Amino acid sequence: MTFIENAPAEEYDGLPIPEGVYTAEFTDIEIKPSLYKYPNGRPKERLHLKGRITQDGAYFDRVIFGFCAKPERLTRAAELTRWANAILGEDTRNMAGLDIEYLKGRPCQVRIVHGKPKADGSVFAEVGDVLPVGASPAESNDIQSAPQAVATTQPAF
Repeated sequence: MTFIENAPAEEYDGLPIPEGVYTAEFTDIEIKPSLYKYPNGRPKERLHLKGRITQDGAYFDRVIFGFCAKPERLTRAAELTRWANAILGEDTRNMAGLDIEYLKGRPCQVRIVHGKPKADGSVFAEVGDVLPVGASPAESNDIQSAPQAVATTQPAF
């Protein structure tokens, strides 16, 4: 999953969210076509998630966007399964199915890590994982296999 942090210019200080775990929620989810296709040629779909940081402090209300593959079925390895389990606080495989609308407005935690700076000097703050509220960072999935989220920051001049 990939998130891109965004905020109105008049409210944005130009600095990336520092690495750490923050409370957040997703407020809007859309299903859109992916650039990839299944072996039969049918296009895959992606979920576009919009959310915000809900934790009090300097980054309160920062907007985040996320992108995640929409699997045909919820499997243990699917990004959506891991993230939905964290957001809903239960194993989605025990459900008959998942209505993605249930992910909206529910608190979760996002783990922010910093990526490699771009050539123009802009810095990326990546969401490396989504955790249930109250989980310790040690309970996070392996960051290398977890969906990624990106928050961009323009260089300060």
